[in-house]
Amino acid sequence: MIQNGKYIMIDDHFRPEYKSNTLLTSSEREAKKGLRTELKFQRKVTKLENRIKHAIIRNDPVVERSAREELKDLLSKEDDCHRDGGQQCNQHRHHSSFQCVLCPSNDNEGDNGTKQAALDEVLSIFRRLLSSIDDIEKEKIRIEKMEQIEKSKLLLWNMTKGTQTKCMFEDITALRGYARKKFHGRAALIIKSLGKLSPTSIEKATASLNLHLESQQQHEIEEQREIMVMCWKKLRNIKRVCSLGCGPGNDAVGMVSFLRHFFKGKDPLERVFMLDFSIKEWKDAILDDLVRILVPEFAIMIDCGRCDVTNPMDNATVEQYIDSDIFLFSYLLTETRNNWDHFLVQLVGLAKAGALFYFAEPVPWQLHRLMRRATDGCLSSATPDIDYSPLKKLRFVWVDSSMHLPKMQKLDGRNGGPAILLAVKL
Repeated sequence: MIQNGKYIMIDDHFRPEYKSNTLLTSSEREAKKGLRTELKFQRKVTKLENRIKHAIIRNDPVVERSAREELKDLLSKEDDCHRDGGQQCNQHRHHSSFQCVLCPSNDNEGDNGTKQAALDEVLSIFRRLLSSIDDIEKEKIRIEKMEQIEKSKLLLWNMTKGTQTKCMFEDITALRGYARKKFHGRAALIIKSLGKLSPTSIEKATASLNLHLESQQQHEIEEQREIMVMCWKKLRNIKRVCSLGCGPGNDAVGMVSFLRHFFKGKDPLERVFMLDFSIKEWKDAILDDLVRILVPEFAIMIDCGRCDVTNPMDNATVEQYIDSDIFLFSYLLTETRNNWDHFLVQLVGLAKAGALFYFAEPVPWQLHRLMRRATDGCLSSATPDIDYSPLKKLRFVWVDSSMHLPKMQKLDGRNGGPAILLAVKL
């Protein structure tokens, strides 16, 4: 076990968490306790906010009113405690964790119509895809849905643990169940995440923060804003998309719909690459049908190929997709935890300047590991043969709830949904 500051590294299994309590000083224990209190409070707030949203969707005024009153009472008690100067309450001040982090929202009125149009298009493509794989008889459809969802559970469980094997992808029913459960949500996640980088969202967030920050903090925010603006300009000119660990193709569909609606008049993409280590199985289950839906209206050409990110890049195929404008990774780093280093370092090194990298992970610890490698290019005892210096050319911005609660990233758990990180190669 290698101890590095407040971080612990066991071989190469780095996680952005504090030392165990037995190794902490009394002040460090108090700080950790305060963060956990803040996380608990924020989870209560998020739970009530989600309850209100769901009640509105269901048109349930009783539940909505009850949740609003409960949320108001919770925030009121927190504010009262803060005014009384309570140290413990001050630790979980609702807005305290927003400092020094630019947090654009995708709830701006000017972007809502555009975002909804893109989401509607994803839903339309998803329904067409389901229609192409479902049996025409309603009773058979019902039975198949139940079987698909049930068989997909084991596959999903193993993928979250990074214990999936090649043979698990040989069941076409399980793959279709996976697509039925995850396709729409993962595609929509791209639209909602990248939509936060619109000029309207960024300027509104910057203006709001600068009212309360000191000059040094404003400088930090300006650096983040510049990276976000750069990423938005790159998004506007995307013509070639590469989805790694593509699965049923949800990331590519989300990307296509985002570009078509946020940059109106966008022509079909020149080329889309969908790469996966079980590409044959995904083609048989989903992708062949999806390609027929997308070409030529959404993309002129779509290539499906095999790619295993746990091994070094295959020089025979890399030339086809290395010139892509954006590389999409959805839950892939977690599913291949600590085994993606060699491939990703090669990919970043060969990618053109200005290329974008989109990472979506269920929890952020692999993304923190990536950022740490990019920051100091450290060598690992488990991978001494890898030169991480190409990663230093990346500049990162968080575009999800991770940026709202940066202090709590040090804890084992986190608040909010998937961790979304965007990087641009300089």
